[in-house]
Amino acid sequence: MAATGTTNSVPADSQNTILVFGARAATLTTATNPTANFTVNGITFESATDASGTSFTIDGSNIDFRKRGASTDPSITQNSAKDHTISAGLSLSDPLNLNGNGAGLITLAGAWTGANNDITKSGSSSYLITKDATSAGKVTINGGTVALSGTGAVNLLELRGGVIATSGTFSRSLGTGSTNVNFGAGGGGFAAYG
Repeated sequence: MAATGTTNSVPADSQNTILVFGARAATLTTATNPTANFTVNGITFESATDASGTSFTIDGSNIDFRKRGASTDPSITQNSAKDHTISAGLSLSDPLNLNGNGAGLITLAGAWTGANNDITKSGSSSYLITKDATSAGKVTINGGTVALSGTGAVNLLELRGGVIATSGTFSRSLGTGSTNVNFGAGGGGFAAYG
């Protein structure tokens, strides 16, 4: 694990920190993430994990995603062919970008909280929101896939070129209200998951 110039150790939490997971297997837990609301600007899973065949799990205290400077929104980037899991809760002080073009799946299994919990998904990568994750914000899918498993809940879904995948019945009205689905520029689609 490396972050902002630090190798194989957990850096101080800061809105300038980007955690980069590479070729070593690791689990970031409460033992290595001792502070509640550990603050980062981003988490990146690099393609180097493909060579070693490892996957990563981030667990424990909430991770507080914050904007870096005036214009760099926080992000989770999937550039790996391996699957990874973030079980820690996500505290979103600013809108979160989910992006990348890796073939692996990122599972978001923790609760989402915070003042601004809008999510924008771009790139061809895939993300799974499990039954334990809820969002009070809007989820915009510009590319790739966002899968909902079990009772995973999001409010307004806006499809602008991406795909929403579900493991059960998907029933929402068209519109822009908090429980609707909306088709924006680029359209989108639906797929079965699981």
